[in-house]
Amino acid sequence: MRTEKGLSYNQSLVLLHVVIVIWGFTGILGKVISLPSEQLVWFRMLIGAISIGLFAWYSGNISFPSRKQLVQFTLVGAVIALHWLTFFGSIKASNVSIALACLSSGSLFTALLEPLFFKRKILTYEILLGLMVIAALAIIFKFETNYQLGIILSVTSAFLASLFTTVNAKFAQNTDPVKMSFYEISCGWIILSGWLLLNGIFSKEMFQLNWVDLSSLIALGTICTGFAFLAGVVVMKKVSPFTVSLSLNLEPIYSIILAFLFFNEYKYLTPEFYVGAFVILATVLINALVKARMKRKEAAINVLN
Repeated sequence: MRTEKGLSYNQSLVLLHVVIVIWGFTGILGKVISLPSEQLVWFRMLIGAISIGLFAWYSGNISFPSRKQLVQFTLVGAVIALHWLTFFGSIKASNVSIALACLSSGSLFTALLEPLFFKRKILTYEILLGLMVIAALAIIFKFETNYQLGIILSVTSAFLASLFTTVNAKFAQNTDPVKMSFYEISCGWIILSGWLLLNGIFSKEMFQLNWVDLSSLIALGTICTGFAFLAGVVVMKKVSPFTVSLSLNLEPIYSIILAFLFFNEYKYLTPEFYVGAFVILATVLINALVKARMKRKEAAINVLN
C-alpha cells in the first residue's frame, strides 16, 4: 500500500534486494580488475558520476545545489570515497569472501548511529543482532589469521558505509535522489582526484587499460555504481537505515557463492568461516521477521484509530 508518491514499502524492499544482488558482483569485479584500489575507485566514481549525470540530463532532473547542500554532498562524497578505498583495499589484502563477510559488521554501527541522527531510542533487538554479527566477525578473525589486514580494512569500510547510509537516509527525506547521488559521487571523485594528484599516483600507465579491466570498470561504474547507488537512495525513502544495512549482509552470501565459482575460494577458507557466515545470514532472517511483525502491529493500530 502506498503512503505517499513513489514506491510502496514492499516495492522498495524488492528493489533493495535487486540492488544487493548487483552489489554482490562488486567484489568479484574488484578482484578481477588489476588496478590498485586508489585507481580503481577513481575510475569507478568517474564512470558512476557520468552515468548518473547523463540520466539526470536526459530526464531533466538536475539543478544546482545550495551552498549548504554542496557542503553536505562534499562531506558524504568524501566518506563514500574512503568507504570504497578501504573496501577494495580489503579485497586486495585478503579475498572476496573475507572482505564481504567482515563488511557485515556495519549493522552494529548503524544500530548505534541511526538513533543519533533520527533522534529515536536505541532498540535492544537491533543491538543484539549487531552483536551477533560481531561474534561472527570474531570467529572469522580468530581463525583466518592470514587475512587480518583485510579484516581491519573491511571493518573500517563497514563503519564508513553505515555512516553515509544513515546520513543519506536523513537527506533522502527532502532531497531528490538523482541530484543527491550525482553530486555526492562527483564531489567524492573531485576530492579523490586531488588526493591522487598530491600523492603522485596519477600516471600514464593508469590509463593504459586492458580489455578485461576496461569492461569490468564500465560494468562497475554504470550498473554497480550508477544504477545501484541511485536505486539505493530511492529505497531509503521508505526503508529504515538499519533494515538496509542488515539486509546488505546478504551481499557477502551472494559474493561468497560467486567467489567460489570464479576463484575457488572455498579451498582457502576454514570451517569456522562458514559458521560466521551462517550467523550473519541468521541476523538478516531474524530482522526480517521482527520488522514484519512490527509492521503488522502498526497497521492494526492504524486501523483501530
